[in-house]
Amino acid sequence: MKVVYLVAIFLCMSRSAWLALLLGLFLFVVINKNTITKLYVTIKRPIRIILWILLLTIIIGLLQIPEVSEVITTRLFHIKTGPVSEAYSVRTTHSVYLLDIFFHCNPIFWITGHGPGSTVPMFMSSPYWELDHYNVVDNSYLSVLYEYGIVMIIAIVYILFLAFRKLYYKFRSESCISNEDAIYALMFICGAVTAFFYDLQYIMAPTLMMMIMTATVITSKEDKTA
Repeated sequence: MKVVYLVAIFLCMSRSAWLALLLGLFLFVVINKNTITKLYVTIKRPIRIILWILLLTIIIGLLQIPEVSEVITTRLFHIKTGPVSEAYSVRTTHSVYLLDIFFHCNPIFWITGHGPGSTVPMFMSSPYWELDHYNVVDNSYLSVLYEYGIVMIIAIVYILFLAFRKLYYKFRSESCISNEDAIYALMFICGAVTAFFYDLQYIMAPTLMMMIMTATVITSKEDKTA
């Protein structure tokens, strides 16, 4: 199942998802470095060399597949040209427009927001609608700010702080939270990275998963041992 997810993340061609995956793998290794080191040294040196050679061979072999090479080249090296450049331009324009509308509206909406789903009609009535027909900002934090207000953004940032704190204490071996809870916190942080580039609240599957992981972060055991 994990291999299937890794392949799916690659094939989705989302650079933000790739970045989140790399961040997640890095933090996972840092948090579990002692366990990984113990397992690694138990493998005999000749076998370790063979495994490294096998891994490099697989990576090089995958890069030789035209479809794989095309995905990497298109998504990583053609950022300033073609559809990718246009998408960045639209996202930047919509972000600036949303912030301008938000901070020039009645200050009461800074607290309450404009209501669920209000970003769609706002963009459809904007001067950019006829140009790009893009009715989202593709940034969950900005969408939440506009629809639910500053208080909700503060709550999200606080939950992210809790997740980072749990991982910090787990790294220092001063935590009594379970490995499963630490993984949920790590996954939530990875999802939070992707949320900068997508409106996750409109995609029910990842949104539901992030809500479950958020609940786990909030309700897990105390961070420090007594």
